[in-house]
Amino acid sequence: MKHLSILGILVIFALALNLYFAIGSNFNDFKQGFEDGQKSSTYDTQAESHGFRAEIRVTPISTPSDSLNLQLPGKTVKAPYQVSEITCLIKETPTMLITIIFSALGVIVLTEIFATAVKIKEETI
Repeated sequence: MKHLSILGILVIFALALNLYFAIGSNFNDFKQGFEDGQKSSTYDTQAESHGFRAEIRVTPISTPSDSLNLQLPGKTVKAPYQVSEITCLIKETPTMLITIIFSALGVIVLTEIFATAVKIKEETI
């Protein structure tokens, strides 16, 4: 019996060491893959079929005297400008879609639980 308990302790120790070394190796692989993906990533400014553009009208709190320097042949002209609208691309991510699906299922389940609780309460009265 004593041999089995020593063997069990050795097995647990071996599994703990295996887990320790596996986590370190997997982390290094993850880090390398993350850096490679970050180097090859690009920003897409074109709206895809599942994305949409949001246009927001803005009113500046204060009106600074900003201007653009336009280079014309032979001279530079200052042109005043002011931002009145911002356009940005909004893309749905797969995580967002999964969250929406589980949220909808959660609402359905909670509605059923509430309806069942009300029905049970009505039957007991």
